[in-house]
Amino acid sequence: MIYQDCILRLLEQFVKVLAKILFNKKMGNYRDAAENAETAFNHLLGLDYNLVSSLSAKDIVSLLNLSTDEMGISIKCIIAARLLKEHTELKSINNPDSPDVLPGYLKALRLYLEAILNNKNKDADLSEYYPEVKELAAKLGDDVPEDIESNLIKFHKLSNSDTSESKNTS
Repeated sequence: MIYQDCILRLLEQFVKVLAKILFNKKMGNYRDAAENAETAFNHLLGLDYNLVSSLSAKDIVSLLNLSTDEMGISIKCIIAARLLKEHTELKSINNPDSPDVLPGYLKALRLYLEAILNNKNKDADLSEYYPEVKELAAKLGDDVPEDIESNLIKFHKLSNSDTSESKNTS
C-alpha cells in the first residue's frame, strides 16, 4: 500500500511538471520549458540533468536502481525518458542541427524500452506509453542501432500481444 502511494505521488508530481513543460512549450517559452525539465530530473529522480545528459541509458538505469526508495524502476525510467524526449524536442526547435538531438532521442527510446520490456512492477500497465516508443522510433527512422532494433522487435511483439489480449477481453 505504501509502495503504491509513493508511486502515485511521484506520478502526480510528474504530471504537474509535464503540464508546465508542455504549456511553456506551447506558448513558445522554450527556455522555461527546458528549465522545468532540467529541474524535474533533480526533483523527481534525484539526478542532475547535466549528469543525465552525459551518461548512457544503461548508466542512468543503474543509478535509478541504486535509489533507496521503493519506487518502481520502470516508472522512473518512463519519467526519465519523457523528460529527455521533451528536452530533446526543445533543443531541436531551437537548433534542428544540434548534435545532441539524435543521442537524446536514442537515450529516451532506450529508457522507454528498458521500462516496458523489463517491467518489474507488473501492477503497472505501461501500454499507455507504447505510442511514445513508436513516435521516437519513427523520428529516428534508419538511425536506430542494432541493439535498439532488436529491442524494438521485442516491443512490437509485446505490444501486439497486449492488443490481442485487450481485444479478447472486450
